[in-house]
Amino acid sequence: EDLLENFRASLGTGESELFDAGRDATEPAAATDLDVDGIQQSTERVLKNLKESMNSEFNFNPYLEDDTYSRNDNERLMESKNRYHEAAMKKPKVKRDPSRLYQGSSGPRSREARIKQLKSIMLANEKKACSFKPEIKKLPGMYVQRDSQRSSLVDRLYAWDNRVKQTKEYQTTEKAKQEVGQCTFKPELNKTSKLLTSNERQDL
Repeated sequence: EDLLENFRASLGTGESELFDAGRDATEPAAATDLDVDGIQQSTERVLKNLKESMNSEFNFNPYLEDDTYSRNDNERLMESKNRYHEAAMKKPKVKRDPSRLYQGSSGPRSREARIKQLKSIMLANEKKACSFKPEIKKLPGMYVQRDSQRSSLVDRLYAWDNRVKQTKEYQTTEKAKQEVGQCTFKPELNKTSKLLTSNERQDL
């Protein structure tokens, strides 16, 4: 309310001065001799008083007469950037020793070793929890050592042929045993008969 009253008072003073100046200008005798600059000065004075009254009530002034503050602020900002850049350039670079790289992966505490150890522990716990333990009979000649990847093709074929022969011999022997076991008649054979019988089976 005080600001509004001050504004009205300033406005009324300006109107009265402008009215007086205009009335003087309308008079025929002194109109030509009036100083036009006086009217302009009175108008500027009214505006100045109004601006001062408004500034006295409010601290915020968005209108800056010059850019002194902004220029100084920019200068300080540039100085701080330059100091930071110079300090970064002067900072010595840390040289890393390449021999120390990946030392953790080769030690016993590496990630792969821990994973393998955990898998073995889990497998052992699962085996302990299992109550059923089947009895598996391994056939001779069926489970042989795997061929090395570095062996030649001839060696691998030769080993494969030997495994096939051993399997066939085992199957033939087992079949003969089963047939003999099913027979109720068991003749007494001498050594010569047994030798002849074994030779015939080999020919088959």
